[in-house]
Amino acid sequence: MTTHDFSGVNTTISVKEQYFLSREEWQQLLNAKDAETLSIILQNSPYAMSVEQLSDPDKIEEVLMRELRNAYRFVFEESPQSEIVEIFSAQYLYHNLKVLMKMKVTENDFENLLIDIGKFPLDALRHVTQTFESSVLYPNVVEEVNRTWQDYQAYQVPEAFDVGFDGAYFAHLRHLDEKINDPKVTPIINALIDFYNVIAIKRAIELDRGHGFMYTMMTSKGSIEKKELIERVEQGQLAQWFEEQTHIYFGELFKPYIEDMNNGTITANQLEHLRDAYIHQYFFENRLDAQGPLLVLKYIFGKENEINNLRLVLTGHANGIAKEKIQERMGAIYGETI
Repeated sequence: MTTHDFSGVNTTISVKEQYFLSREEWQQLLNAKDAETLSIILQNSPYAMSVEQLSDPDKIEEVLMRELRNAYRFVFEESPQSEIVEIFSAQYLYHNLKVLMKMKVTENDFENLLIDIGKFPLDALRHVTQTFESSVLYPNVVEEVNRTWQDYQAYQVPEAFDVGFDGAYFAHLRHLDEKINDPKVTPIINALIDFYNVIAIKRAIELDRGHGFMYTMMTSKGSIEKKELIERVEQGQLAQWFEEQTHIYFGELFKPYIEDMNNGTITANQLEHLRDAYIHQYFFENRLDAQGPLLVLKYIFGKENEINNLRLVLTGHANGIAKEKIQERMGAIYGETI
């Protein structure tokens, strides 16, 4: 696999990028007074909705998820290397396995929680959770299903599926990193895994839980050992860890986060927002790399962010939430620096 193998899909993406919402359109959406105005603003976008749809959060979600499925379907069909797309789609694989296994043990119907995004069809996932074998899925995924089922049988708590499949997800990401073997892709995977570990530590501290809980929740697939990362957080060295991530320029947006790290007040929710901002900035700074896989990753990450932002804006409008409250929770806009 060479960087030139991505030339075709990157050319198509450069055209599709024109359909991302602009800053001007975002301001118009935030300032809209009613559903009719929102509908007019969105009518020429991939998110066109009627006034009736914009008044119903469930209908809004249908449109947003349809566009996200279409975006993933496009990149899976066009990317010369499916592992690149799996960096962001694997989260849905393990989410769906959690849902299906919980359906299996509780006999409840959680079908509405399944998300039809990923390399493997939902029927293949249903099959493996019922039979514990598959000729379609990766062997390591089948092994994880069997291992997690054994953990559940040992502890008899559905939470075993959450812990087990979270660990499987991060092992999957590291496997993808090794297979792709691209120094420009590795920082993205490291960010996804290392931020998860830092967030797990912060959540444990917020819940007043000890090291045993932290070690259980963390993954060993990060670029930093669990013990070292725990010590850094507990000793107030989180800002130093973050500033050691030398792949981006730390602009003004990052200063409040670093200040909160230094004074020990940064929360797990802030860290989730910071993770996304970091990855967004990494893509922005590599925006001129038009030959390799980064444009595919930037496109799908941008779609995820745009849809999350649009969900905040549209459901916020439908529920009468103040513009300022919506805006402070939004992520970065596609193609712009932060």
